[in-house]
Amino acid sequence: MRLSGSHYGFLVAAAIAGGEGGVGVLLAPYLTALGYGAPVVGLFVALYAVAGLLSRWPGGRWYRPGRVRPLLAASLLMVSLANLLFSQVGDALALGALRLFGGIGFGLGTTVNLAQFIDTLPPQRSRERAMSLYTAALASGFMIGNLLAGWFSERGGYSAGFIAVAMPPLLAIAATPLAREPTSVREGRGDGKGLRALANAIGEPLLLVVLIEAFLLHFLFGLHYAYWALYFLAVGASLGSLGVIRGLFSGTQVVSRVGSSWLFIRLGYRRVAVAAMTLQVVAIVLIPATTSLLLLTGLSVLYGAARGIGMVANALGLAEASDHSTVGRGSASGLFNGAADLGTLVGPVMAGLLVQAVGLNAMFVIAPLALWLCYLVSLWLVLRRQRATMRRR
Repeated sequence: MRLSGSHYGFLVAAAIAGGEGGVGVLLAPYLTALGYGAPVVGLFVALYAVAGLLSRWPGGRWYRPGRVRPLLAASLLMVSLANLLFSQVGDALALGALRLFGGIGFGLGTTVNLAQFIDTLPPQRSRERAMSLYTAALASGFMIGNLLAGWFSERGGYSAGFIAVAMPPLLAIAATPLAREPTSVREGRGDGKGLRALANAIGEPLLLVVLIEAFLLHFLFGLHYAYWALYFLAVGASLGSLGVIRGLFSGTQVVSRVGSSWLFIRLGYRRVAVAAMTLQVVAIVLIPATTSLLLLTGLSVLYGAARGIGMVANALGLAEASDHSTVGRGSASGLFNGAADLGTLVGPVMAGLLVQAVGLNAMFVIAPLALWLCYLVSLWLVLRRQRATMRRR
């Protein structure tokens, strides 16, 4: 039995996200138990994002027919090994090296896998359903990783938790020999290779809009992920209720991604992307307006649904932009994932500075609204430039 490239893409997406999602649950408490303070925990989060960011360009460059399965197997192995070894060392330098190692594996794997998934889709069919399922596989993987980490670490300690979240990538490696590689990949046109071509591609209107949206989606997620629990605890939420609310948020993301394809078919991904970004901003801005846990849970569900739909719209935008870009599919995927990494890295830092300057409640209002205004202005400028370019032709 052979796995199609798309089915293998689903499997890799869920497995690699499961490995990272589980570590996200265990990392902060494990480092705290070892005696490291909050600044060190923050540094380890940043290390992973930086490692992922640095691996995007090589991943795009190495994406070629015949290399897909080896690259994905290597990236899955890196993530799995980093997770297995994390609980076996306590030295900060060794822990940092493992975090970098796993981050490079995650960045390489997600870059190559997204490119090969798009290239395996039949060109004559619409992509809405397939891209919805791909992003749902990523969200499902993070949710599974969260559950594995929590269940096994509670019963067997941190070591059991890290071993458990190393298993999904290992299982995906076992399926790799059964997977089909794409018979052809979309490569860059003419001189569409190298760093200069990559820099020029960022200015392409179709791709630029997608990159801006990827950055802002993850910026919003980064600030929400870092600070939502502080507000919820301050208004009386228990740790148990935080787990339930986070589970609802994750589950809503999965459901909204799976069930959103009809929206894109009917309205087009560009309109849906703007609406989804607006709803995410509204859901975060309204957080400090209430102390009711019921209403706050509703806002978390709204944010999860809007984010899930926005992520699908963003992926559809990449699929279209990479069809027309001067750089190849792998390089476009690298730019796309790099923009997301940058947003995840910058979001919590900027939010933290705002919290220090104006307080937690004001940050939840000022930061999302400022981002939303930047998004609308940049969208208008890019589309205006696109129309001007088309008229010159």
